[in-house]
Amino acid sequence: ITDNSVAASVLNTLNSKTTVAVNATTVTTITGTAADLITAYTANAAGTITGLANDVVILTDATISAANLLAIDAYPYTTGVVNATAVTTITGTASDLITAYTANAAGTITFSTDEAITVNNSISVAQFNYLAANNDGVITATISEGEMAVLNGITESGNALAITVTDTTVAATELNTLDSKTTTDLTVTSSTITGLATDVLTAYTATGSINGLGNEAVSLSDTSIDAEVLINLDALTSGIINASSINTI
Repeated sequence: ITDNSVAASVLNTLNSKTTVAVNATTVTTITGTAADLITAYTANAAGTITGLANDVVILTDATISAANLLAIDAYPYTTGVVNATAVTTITGTASDLITAYTANAAGTITFSTDEAITVNNSISVAQFNYLAANNDGVITATISEGEMAVLNGITESGNALAITVTDTTVAATELNTLDSKTTTDLTVTSSTITGLATDVLTAYTATGSINGLGNEAVSLSDTSIDAEVLINLDALTSGIINASSINTI
């Protein structure tokens, strides 16, 4: 073929119609979906397509797996830059996604950096923070840690993070702050909630965004409280409310 720019699907179709190698030496830019590009480069490695080398790669997928993206980036036939700016959603394991965004930082893969990310396995807070720092799109993931000391380190908000708080005792104000960092429900398995009555009430009345509360012990830190607030709080948990800090009611 004599084209400088060619679609991978066209190369693959042409390759299927002949028993001799398709000479693609003149090609400098190859476009298409990840699946078509992988097929073409696999054929190039097998010798049924020849001449693919130092090509600019332009992906047309809207959704792509990080594994496929890394496979294309690893082929020795490209110029070292895979243009993935058409991608609007990228999926994969935390490890593959971090490798892909590390390649983006190095300039061998280019993203628009506002694509949505879906993580297929559990992800640590540190891994999430890396992806969030390198992408402005919404990240959908399950956070692997449950300790508030670690969860407090989540740096970004507005993402769909499935989080389960596993501390035995947790401060209501920390729960409320963490709840504001995810657009999905927060699950709490703690047996004791501590803090000011206003913060505790906010946590207990966050219906649909904080789940699992209702039978915990509550340890208040207020020194003064309105009786109605105390009664309302008592109705929200079957656990014992420790109000020993209160000296004015």
